[in-house]
Amino acid sequence: MIGLQKDNPLISFPGNIRVKRVIYKAFCSGQLSNAILLAGPSGSGKFAQALSLAKLFLCPKKGCGSCEDCLSVANLNHPDLQILIPTTKEENPLEKPEKYARILAEKAKNPYYMPQYSSKPTITIDSIRGFSSWLSLTPTRGLAKVGIIVEADKMNEEAQNAFLKTLEEPPLYARIILTSANFEELLPTILSRVERFLFTQLTKTETLEYLMKISNKPHSELELIAAIANGNLRQAIELLDDKALKARDEKFKLFLALFNETELELLKWLLKNKEFPLDEILESFSSFARDTIMLALNDDTITIINFDKMDELMKIAKKTPVETLFRLVRSIEEAMRNMKSYINPTIQLLHIYNSIHKG
Repeated sequence: MIGLQKDNPLISFPGNIRVKRVIYKAFCSGQLSNAILLAGPSGSGKFAQALSLAKLFLCPKKGCGSCEDCLSVANLNHPDLQILIPTTKEENPLEKPEKYARILAEKAKNPYYMPQYSSKPTITIDSIRGFSSWLSLTPTRGLAKVGIIVEADKMNEEAQNAFLKTLEEPPLYARIILTSANFEELLPTILSRVERFLFTQLTKTETLEYLMKISNKPHSELELIAAIANGNLRQAIELLDDKALKARDEKFKLFLALFNETELELLKWLLKNKEFPLDEILESFSSFARDTIMLALNDDTITIINFDKMDELMKIAKKTPVETLFRLVRSIEEAMRNMKSYINPTIQLLHIYNSIHKG
């Protein structure tokens, strides 16, 4: 088994050490496919892994981390590196290159960063055609060309069909890396042509250890953040910002309002807090509801994620029938599925409210 040394780029981010070893062994033996898919939950390090692989492909010293090529990869401006991120029309790289450049700049500072959109982001057929055309050109520095498609499942159907042609006959020097948290939405013909590597959520310990390296916040606060993030390092990094923790408190007030307020009060909150994306609200609701059920069932084997909110959650658990709590969870899960269609957030939240009060 090939070991991973401390300076190896594949361990510059936490978690998933087993799959890293598999990928590194395949790379060193020359058996790594030219097209791979890194699949797994949000915040598990798929894009960070993709960048580590890009350094291995593009660095003359196989990922030294300090040469011009490695630094260019880290800054996302290497001439033989192309990155596609799903966007709305307003940030599309072909129509608004300056806005897309700002997204890449944020992604370079934090590989776990993803922009938030109020409408459905996609990767269009025009973007894929440009991506494929770029891949067909000879490498600028002679080693390889690395194309990374982030959240590849956001390619619309015509874009996926166009991309399939590139997968069928890629240039010999091309290295294609897809990342996806919902890879089952990719066409079967695409999945059959990529080598798949599955990532898992980070443990609380892995998250906490990483946060301790990048933040000087008190240990107790970092421990809370690691618990809340529940394996999603992207969310954990976002929560290092005090504004994010305050936003969580606001979303917790909304969760309490589901049980204590009228529909009118709920609508007033929504009008006052339009800045919160629906997916963030639903993720918080799911976490709060999960803890409430565990408290209602008095399950001592399960760790409470939102332990700083335990008193308020316990009050809800004591006064709310367990059947109602399970109905609440189902309505939250339904809203998460509907979110992909960008159904009006007000309608979604009122449906969740009604699952408690109207059955």
